Amino acid sequence: MSNSDNLIKKLSAELKPFRLVRPSLGVAAQWCLIATLITALVTFLIAPFRPGVLTQLVESPRYATEIALGALLVFLAAWNLLALSIPGQNAKLIATYTVTVLLALIGLQGYSYLEPSTTTSMIGKRPFCFYEGLIYGFVLIISLMVLARRRAPFGRLGISALSGIAAVGITSTLMNLACMYEPYHIFTHHFAPVLPLSALALFLSAVFIRKI
Repeated sequence: MSNSDNLIKKLSAELKPFRLVRPSLGVAAQWCLIATLITALVTFLIAPFRPGVLTQLVESPRYATEIALGALLVFLAAWNLLALSIPGQNAKLIATYTVTVLLALIGLQGYSYLEPSTTTSMIGKRPFCFYEGLIYGFVLIISLMVLARRRAPFGRLGISALSGIAAVGITSTLMNLACMYEPYHIFTHHFAPVLPLSALALFLSAVFIRKI
């Protein structure tokens, strides 16, 4: 047997099955559904959602829009994050959608700070909502990092920023349904976890995400 035959035999013996990368859109949708349902269930088991929240959603289109934009932002951020790992996925276009929705949500929440979109009250106040957001967000960021790492992504800064947005998007949106509605409280307790969680996401992406 020639040397070339031996080389081919050796190389073929080391071959491993190629794992197909699932489409980022489907994976993002699946992650959003599972992550939201589990987080909502844990949130409900700790304390019920705010009484009358369904009525507020129906009676206040602006409040319902805030919740809808929060959910859409979570999906777009997760989709954008996963699309960074696959060439030709047009991640820049998805990023444009993500930034647009993020700015729209920030603008709407800012307006609600001046003129609340629904009745403000202490009803449903959760004493540890800030820490709930931190804990839930930490777990969600870890799950996103695992998904991202398996897909050989590039752009650590983008991965960390998007994972932070997606994680805080879920926790803040759920807390806006479960906890008291008061604009100042929302900014200081529901959105504030984005700062430590973003720092955490940046650290985790530097440690766990491969540099290509």
